[in-house]
Amino acid sequence: MATTVISLYTKLRGIIGDIDSTNYRYTDAQLRDTYIPLGIDYLSEDHYQQYAVSGSGDAATIAPDPSSNRDNYDDRFLITLASAIVILQSEIARSANTGVIVSNAAGRTDLSRVATSLSDYLDRLESQFSYHKSRRAKGMIEQELAEGDSAQELRSGTDKSTLYYEGLPVVEFEVTT
Repeated sequence: MATTVISLYTKLRGIIGDIDSTNYRYTDAQLRDTYIPLGIDYLSEDHYQQYAVSGSGDAATIAPDPSSNRDNYDDRFLITLASAIVILQSEIARSANTGVIVSNAAGRTDLSRVATSLSDYLDRLESQFSYHKSRRAKGMIEQELAEGDSAQELRSGTDKSTLYYEGLPVVEFEVTT
């Protein structure tokens, strides 16, 4: 069964904190037509699998289906994280343009640190994204090894070897001679 774009809304809204259904910051159309496709592009920049949105409106689907890959790894979470990263990047740019300090007799309102707080959250999301991508890469290497495909050994020592995927160490094993 194909993964619909709207099936990613709930998790994406949870990640970005847009959970008040009476007052969403982002409309379903914005998520469907802008941010999720941009998240797919962000993921596809250096990912082995290229995804695209096909169809339109609420019937839009992601092709190929990210929930059924060759090595049984579900890429829907990576797409959702990538979409959240794109949203936070745009929020940081927006808040950087409006970061002001307003002082008057009633008090002081400081909006200059909003971009910094969002940037900290973006760093955490990017770290989580990298972690899940490296787990994905490890799964791909293990699948290739199980199928007997050759993996490229980029570095070896006298006792241990390490296999790399996209520059990340994914499998360490003992070398016996």
